[in-house]
Amino acid sequence: DNTHVLAFNQYIVAHPQTAKVQLLDGTTVLAERTRSTNAPNVDLQPLQLNQTAETVTMNWTANDPDQQPLTGMILFSSDNGTTWRALDTSITGFDATFNTKGFPGTNQARLRILVSDGFNTAIDTSEAFVINKHAPEPLIDGVVPDQRFAYGEAISFTGLALDPEDGSLDGEQLQWSLTGAATKTATGNNLNLYNVPPGNYTMTLQGTDSDGMTGTATRNFEVLPLAVPDAATPAFDGYC
Repeated sequence: DNTHVLAFNQYIVAHPQTAKVQLLDGTTVLAERTRSTNAPNVDLQPLQLNQTAETVTMNWTANDPDQQPLTGMILFSSDNGTTWRALDTSITGFDATFNTKGFPGTNQARLRILVSDGFNTAIDTSEAFVINKHAPEPLIDGVVPDQRFAYGEAISFTGLALDPEDGSLDGEQLQWSLTGAATKTATGNNLNLYNVPPGNYTMTLQGTDSDGMTGTATRNFEVLPLAVPDAATPAFDGYC
């Protein structure tokens, strides 16, 4: 099957007297949508915010006087409605719950529900609410948990930290700390270790965001003792 489906969006200015929208290929009508007589209705209930579980739940009622099927879209704003980003673009029910852990901390958060019959759209927006700021979440790569290295083998760590308010932290905001038979500290996205003595180790990566909040990740690993290969026992002939 060589058929390829390509989706696209096109925003056009809504004129109050528009009765029909058509998608044309030259003079051929590929698709069209006719405005129904009435717009849908939507009523967003007060939000249910759980700061401990870091969730927010929306409930709403919606109906269409023309009995058209409805679809919804949910938008989030962290700046009191100045800008919006989509959280879900294909809502068909009447409730939704979101984890706010990935939302930037703000005291001007808002959620918006848009309900459409395919042409007409109804909108309702929540009151502003507070989302607590979050600590960054560091991630360590390059070494898997409890990995074992031969003595003398180079060990390379790669790290990053993601923060809902700051995005990806810069290297100078990342601090490495090695504990074990040997110790080491460093700053940056990468850390290379050479000639590490045998033993068990813990590498800690700490990220500090612009609000001074910190998050840590750890990775345990082991450096094995120097291996002495097996060989035949030497023979002594009694002569020096």
